[in-house]
Amino acid sequence: MAARLSTVVFMLFCAACTWAQGGPPLITDDPIPVEKGKWEINIAWLNRTVRLRQENQLPLLDINYGFSDRAHVKFEVPWMLAAEGGMVERGDGGGATGVKWRFVEGKGARPSVGVYPAVDFSLSRRSVDLGLAEGGTAFEAPLLVEWDFPRFSLNATAGPTFQAGRGPGWMAGLAAGRGHRGTQYLAEVFGEGVFESGESNWLAQVGLRRELSERATLLLAFGRTLWEHDSERQSWTSYLGIQLHD
Repeated sequence: MAARLSTVVFMLFCAACTWAQGGPPLITDDPIPVEKGKWEINIAWLNRTVRLRQENQLPLLDINYGFSDRAHVKFEVPWMLAAEGGMVERGDGGGATGVKWRFVEGKGARPSVGVYPAVDFSLSRRSVDLGLAEGGTAFEAPLLVEWDFPRFSLNATAGPTFQAGRGPGWMAGLAAGRGHRGTQYLAEVFGEGVFESGESNWLAQVGLRRELSERATLLLAFGRTLWEHDSERQSWTSYLGIQLHD
């Protein structure tokens, strides 16, 4: 496990030759809010494969609106399709809403710093019973940091999580990237877990953002679990989407 993490972290630092930016298609986020009065809408297909089970969020809608110079609000909801053994279940995957607030603006060697408190909640009992959505309510409050240098920057995410019936947990991520001719090449390692049980899950991803026009950006990522608590099964993830912005 330690060797795998060391390899991924080394890859991240090597990739970050120009700059990095968190957020879709990555899980690790940055503290930079959507501009005041502007919209950012991500429409995506998120797939997770575990042996013979396919879990798809199609579409995954992630809607963001900047309501001040330092903050934006988001609402996220996926439509879930899960297939296994010839059976397909469909339904909502629950919803999430939160506010990203940057309270320190980066300047020189000083990093940008923000917080992103968010609440995840179920929308229907049927989806919970089918395993398409988590039951109860979850809350997370990660700290977001971005270090900017002339040709180098990193994004880090870390903070507590709370979910009904599971007790307090944690989340942490590190992302890096490189820009070249309108394309951002990205990599990250992201983990989450529960303190009491010792459960932890780690994922490594690579991806890109490609400018299609002034108002549209292609989003793509592909990853694999490095470690999944109490399971030897490897899961694979992929993200394909488009970002629309003012």
